[in-house]
Amino acid sequence: MSKLTKLLSVLLVLTLLTFTVAGCQQEEEEKTSLTIAINGDIDNFDPFTQQLNLYIRLIANNCMEPLFYLNGDMEYEMALATEYEQIDELNYTFKLREGVKFHNGEAFTADDVKYTIEYAMDEANASYRATYFSTVESIECPDDYTVNIKLTDPTPAFLDAIAAQVIVCKSVDAATFETKPIGTGAFKFVSWTPNDNITFEKYADYWDVAKVKVDQLILKPFADQSVSMTNLEAGSIDMIYELQPVNTATVSGKDNQKIIQPATSNSMTVYEIGRHNFEPFSDPDVLNAMFMAFDKETIAQEVYYGNAKAAKSVFPEGAKFYKAVDDITFDPAAAASLLAGTDYADGFEFDLLILSGDTANEQIATIWQAELAKLNIKMNLKVSELSVWLDAYLGRTYDLIANAYSMVGSDPATCCAQIIAPLLDHQAADIPDLGTLIETGKGSADEAVRNDAYSKIQDLLIQYKPVYFTMVTNPLFAAKENLNGIEVNGMGHLILKAANFS
Repeated sequence: MSKLTKLLSVLLVLTLLTFTVAGCQQEEEEKTSLTIAINGDIDNFDPFTQQLNLYIRLIANNCMEPLFYLNGDMEYEMALATEYEQIDELNYTFKLREGVKFHNGEAFTADDVKYTIEYAMDEANASYRATYFSTVESIECPDDYTVNIKLTDPTPAFLDAIAAQVIVCKSVDAATFETKPIGTGAFKFVSWTPNDNITFEKYADYWDVAKVKVDQLILKPFADQSVSMTNLEAGSIDMIYELQPVNTATVSGKDNQKIIQPATSNSMTVYEIGRHNFEPFSDPDVLNAMFMAFDKETIAQEVYYGNAKAAKSVFPEGAKFYKAVDDITFDPAAAASLLAGTDYADGFEFDLLILSGDTANEQIATIWQAELAKLNIKMNLKVSELSVWLDAYLGRTYDLIANAYSMVGSDPATCCAQIIAPLLDHQAADIPDLGTLIETGKGSADEAVRNDAYSKIQDLLIQYKPVYFTMVTNPLFAAKENLNGIEVNGMGHLILKAANFS
């Protein structure tokens, strides 16, 4: 072979390699759309009233932003603020990021922060976060990028409240909050076709746009997660939000799939109990007997495949002032004996409401249902669509309802504000001193006083059971092996702005 022939051969090989590498690069560059399967649709996008985990964990912090948020290490990470200072027990100053624009093109300023918090505080707006800001006395904006907030009383969980509140644009008509979210986040809302897709696009004017690697974010509802699994394998979706535990082994066994989960968890499963609606539940012995028939260890293994453990309090273990107060263990014989001493020894019948698509709670209920039947207690499983479930939840019209909750931060004041305080007009109305203790824990600057208040709160809640937390769970998400850059914190909140395929 001549030198010229050899040279031409080498050049041909190099050319082919160049085209091959370029082709691979082009294929990766073309993957700029992130599609996530969700377990059902939402009913609105209002950041002040929407309490569904799907909205809070996946949509809110990607379309909108708070001043700062809790990152994967459960530490504050700056977003719309660049720094803050707690001057004393009552006064806070926040310095805001300059050059930020809302999705409608308007500049983000201190007035938007003031408007957002005042809107949340206004009872007329029915914000479930109103209690978070009930001690705010005044909000001053000395310039466009400084916010001074003064409180009436010390509020140790105030910064956690700030981290949980996304900021809205003051000029946007509040009537559009439910249907057209406008924020400052990495992804701008494009369209919502109910029960088909929610579509977002990369916001070209995002303040941190260099980190955003995907051009489109699509959320697709699937009522049956087995269909989501099939689509993940086929490549038509890239990620599954809230992977049901039964599917973890399948995902783990795939070379081209992986499980994403937080390092720690503040997430718990909970039953809210209609003590005010269903007479047998007003007897603590009846409830104790029922939960003696709740086999947490079996559920942890058979439903969660080891990705959960028994809850011992209404607060997760990482919370301040946590103590293990729940000493109920699985004991069917003791349950039967305890129930025999009540007015309901012959049993009764009630309904458990479960949100459609929540297969874990369906599996749990099936296990519990079989044990309750041995006590002559008939539990009817009512798997309901979102609108039915949400109406019962917000109206507190249920016998028993299955839910999940992730505590914001580590201060139990947020749990009491969001989960317990709303029950004071319903199933917790007759619990002595509970409301006073919640206010004491929320507002005292004395750690010993707070510790005493939360100790008593935990005791009262396990005694009366307006709610009963059953399992501490680890939020799980399935994804393609090459999907990277996703951050998830202990509350199961997903931050997608750095998501990429590599």
